[in-house]
Amino acid sequence: MDIITYIGYYRRNPPGGTVVDEPTERRQANRGYPFSNTKPDRSGKVKMETLEYFHSHPGGHSATDMLEDPVIGAKPTNDGGNTALRIRLMRYTRQGLLKRIWDMGEYRYDISEIGEKRLIHLWEHQGLLNPEGAHTLKEIDSAITRLEDVRSILERLERARYHRIALAEARFEAEQE
Repeated sequence: MDIITYIGYYRRNPPGGTVVDEPTERRQANRGYPFSNTKPDRSGKVKMETLEYFHSHPGGHSATDMLEDPVIGAKPTNDGGNTALRIRLMRYTRQGLLKRIWDMGEYRYDISEIGEKRLIHLWEHQGLLNPEGAHTLKEIDSAITRLEDVRSILERLERARYHRIALAEARFEAEQE
């Protein structure tokens, strides 16, 4: 038995009985989280709700504005509770889903074209664009409203695409002269 096989066997079958993954426990302890996040959101509901907020409330919003909004229902605290929201907004900005502008000492966020496309995808993925699958009148109304939103988003994105194409053609013609 070589040393690598022996170490693997020893880790799977320790002399005390139970297997303890020490590096994982140390990592979680060093992060300082009050709980272990064993069930992360893999369905995209948090991302969808965040993008819906920016879609339904046009204009720039800071993290503080979002926390004070009764729609979200949270209040700003001094103990770092706002950090999760700020990190989420920063991560979505780096993914291209949000636009960020520095204004009056804080960042203001707004949804980008990529974010609108992703919101449509998340609505489709969650089955929220199908009025036939809804069970209550409120769900039917919200599905119809979302379908109207999708139509307006796609029309706006198409106009922006044609505008970019026209600008590129004008630039190309100017360079050819």
